Amino acid sequence: MLVIASVVVVPHGSQAQEPDEPGDGRALDEEQARTGARSQPGGAVAYVSADRRVWLGTGSSEPVEVGALAAFGPNGQAAVAISSTGESVAYVRADGSLAVVGSDGSGMRVVATDVAIDAIGEAPVLAWDGTGDQIAYVARGTEDQVEDSSTRPP
Repeated sequence: MLVIASVVVVPHGSQAQEPDEPGDGRALDEEQARTGARSQPGGAVAYVSADRRVWLGTGSSEPVEVGALAAFGPNGQAAVAISSTGESVAYVRADGSLAVVGSDGSGMRVVATDVAIDAIGEAPVLAWDGTGDQIAYVARGTEDQVEDSSTRPP
């Protein structure tokens, strides 16, 4: 049996934050519907450009370059994910490493070096947990991860 990939969870260590304002956002949506006001784009979006640079955009403001040398999978897609707190961005680099960087582009750290680049675009390769403390990623499998079945009783 050949292990192609495995899922690994890496602790990141950021702290979850409470939202600035209570509520679930429905009141604002109802007010906009009542008054006919148009909403401005909001929320963060992370993406990789064709030149392998990693960008983070928020609302209608200019995007910020937060990383470089991102990997593309066999179908031309990249793997990038924003933490649930919005404080960090994780992305897979072309050398097979997993990098985590602050949402302003500062503090880049490599937290793993065994990402399965060939899985990018075929399956979800990166996922943050709900607190922004851990990242799960698909890792390259190795022969030593497979139990030797010749020593198991039938």
